[in-house]
Amino acid sequence: MRNKINILAAALGLLVFTGCVGPLYTKESQHPKGHGFGLFGSGSASQAEVNRLAIEKLKAQPVMTGTMTATGVVANATPASAIGKTAPAGYKGIVVNMSSYRRYTFLIQGPENKSFYLGPGERAPDSASYLLPGRYIASIYYGGSLVGRPDAFTVGVQEKFFQGPCHWYVVAEW
Repeated sequence: MRNKINILAAALGLLVFTGCVGPLYTKESQHPKGHGFGLFGSGSASQAEVNRLAIEKLKAQPVMTGTMTATGVVANATPASAIGKTAPAGYKGIVVNMSSYRRYTFLIQGPENKSFYLGPGERAPDSASYLLPGRYIASIYYGGSLVGRPDAFTVGVQEKFFQGPCHWYVVAEW
């Protein structure tokens, strides 16, 4: 009986310290395949990837270098692209107002927050339509009032097609 308790205690300890999938799946490269990530599960690997992409995205933000004058103008400004900055990180999406007569405010909240104020038939600029992977909630407002219900969506590697190839989209059709 004592031997069985020792074996069960050892198995429970091994399960607690290695995760449910066992010690074989502990590499970050195995995370996209849906395997666990060691002691902390696949959520930690996902969060680590989002954090890494967020840092890369911040590094790629367009900045101007130069000297600011008293009037607020940057003298001798050099755009970030000339300093070697790259395209924004994240997955490309589409935000479009298909209404014929109303202006809407699109509010996207998640790992990253964005908002767009679009007139009838307008589309958000492609350069601003990149989001880091994760779960988001999109809300559409007209005159400060919520229109419809907020919509949850996931940004990831899956590709969609809405007015062109994209990974996510938010649309107002009223």
